[in-house]
Amino acid sequence: MNTKEAECSVEEENTERLIGRANRLGYTVTSIEIEPGRVAISIVPSPLFPYTPELDRDFETDQWRVQTTAYGALNLDNIEQVTEGYGRAAAMVRELEHATPGNVVNYHLTR
Repeated sequence: MNTKEAECSVEEENTERLIGRANRLGYTVTSIEIEPGRVAISIVPSPLFPYTPELDRDFETDQWRVQTTAYGALNLDNIEQVTEGYGRAAAMVRELEHATPGNVVNYHLTR
């Protein structure tokens, strides 16, 4: 019986780490595409985490952006959830900034 685990490349480990971190922060990575000079990542908020803002990338500046939303009047509990959502979004953007060609691999979520 072979108990040795298959070895992953550093790039594969980085990709797994990014996907896992996204899940913990309330996001789902649906795809990672290595393109010439950049990495295109599709990421969506998880419905399990209320008030998690959408993220997108400005391809002219190559910067990740957090979608801000006006929720109207909210009670204190909801305001705290909004604040937590923006905190998770900021943490996710910091993770995404490290996904560069050569340190992640292509990935497509299968359901």
